[in-house]
Amino acid sequence: MIVGDQCPVIDVTTLSGDSNTEELLGRGWGVLFSFPEAFDAVCLTEMGEVARLKQEWDDRSVKVVGLVSSRA
Repeated sequence: MIVGDQCPVIDVTTLSGDSNTEELLGRGWGVLFSFPEAFDAVCLTEMGEVARLKQEWDDRSVKVVGLVSSRA
């Protein structure tokens, strides 16, 4: 995917239950970022930076969704 592409509908399990990217992002702008594993050093650094920029995302009406692979 590149900037401006429409996001495909991806089914996800969230901390709040099952959902999908269409429900999470709606029809506005969004940023998807993903990690192969939760809570490793890189993941924590990048998640912190995304969180630090929260006000900028909000000012631009951009929804941010972080996806982490689950190893069930």
